[in-house]
Amino acid sequence: MTHTDWSRSRDINGKETVVNKPLSFPWAAGKTCEVQYTEQHPNKMHRFEQWNNKFTVVGFETIEVPAGKFKAIKVDEEGRWMAA
Repeated sequence: MTHTDWSRSRDINGKETVVNKPLSFPWAAGKTCEVQYTEQHPNKMHRFEQWNNKFTVVGFETIEVPAGKFKAIKVDEEGRWMAA
């Protein structure tokens, strides 16, 4: 499944399900998005995984790489992931 809004999806009981949309568009400097969720039994090693993240759009800047110059969006992210 392709998501144009960068949402994350998981197979839950055989059905592809969007579990969060951390970076919703349109973006502007100062915009924030928070992602907080707990996923039960995400794999054989974990009983659960818990996410708590905050994204902040810092602004726009031009970057230069061998392929040329590109307008980029700078996003800071801080948070915590825990599994048991």
